[in-house]
Amino acid sequence: MYRVGFLAKVYGEQCPELLQGAQIHMRDRNGDTALAIAAVRGFRPAATTLLAAGANVHSRDFSGLGILGQTFKVLNRAKKEDEKLYAKVLSCFVLLTDSNAIEEPTELDEWRTPDEVISKGLAADDSTSVPLAASSLYGHLIDL
Repeated sequence: MYRVGFLAKVYGEQCPELLQGAQIHMRDRNGDTALAIAAVRGFRPAATTLLAAGANVHSRDFSGLGILGQTFKVLNRAKKEDEKLYAKVLSCFVLLTDSNAIEEPTELDEWRTPDEVISKGLAADDSTSVPLAASSLYGHLIDL
């Protein structure tokens, strides 16, 4: 998982100023966090920065759809309509799965602290694993 130490390497001395006063868990009128917005728009540098600052990969919008699910919906649409957007969003999708995002987060997943997530493993339900979720989704996205 990306942390502030990673940002310090990338941004040097500007890292503390970049994160100072930022409220990364705020939501818009749909319940989307900054990480969800960055991911579905394919803004990987913003998503990386938010993850390094501790953004929750398991947050859900007000309809209950997690960030990985939102990103998957955009990928399906972009695959047919916009190759550039598809590539950008796929990059964020991979970043999210590498950060242990799960396909269908529960309320418990959403409100866990980062320390609990790290100590418990990948998800609240030990039968759910990120590689399995990612492989089931990748099969629909990438023609091998």
